[in-house]
Amino acid sequence: MSKKAQIKTNLDIDKADSKYTETTQTYSTPLLFGKKNYHLMILGLVVIFLGYGLMMGTNNDVESLTATFPKEDVYSTRRIVIAPIVIILGFIIELYAILSIKKTSE
Repeated sequence: MSKKAQIKTNLDIDKADSKYTETTQTYSTPLLFGKKNYHLMILGLVVIFLGYGLMMGTNNDVESLTATFPKEDVYSTRRIVIAPIVIILGFIIELYAILSIKKTSE
């Protein structure tokens, strides 16, 4: 999969009809990553955002600025253990997506 840029030039002149005919030259520039790499990068970002969502938790109804958060919500297993593991897993997926080698089709 590669991007192709087309450059049109008016080089060929038909002398019999005195009309210009366009020739097209195609240059291809390869993409930096493959399709699999981009899919893994998107998956890694989704996992990272999921981890941050788990860490954020639910809305605590705190009515005043001096009120304290419930201790069981702040120190819950989901916020302290599971969310950081999910975020680190997302970064590992991102690292694998960046470092995996694109297979070239020749």
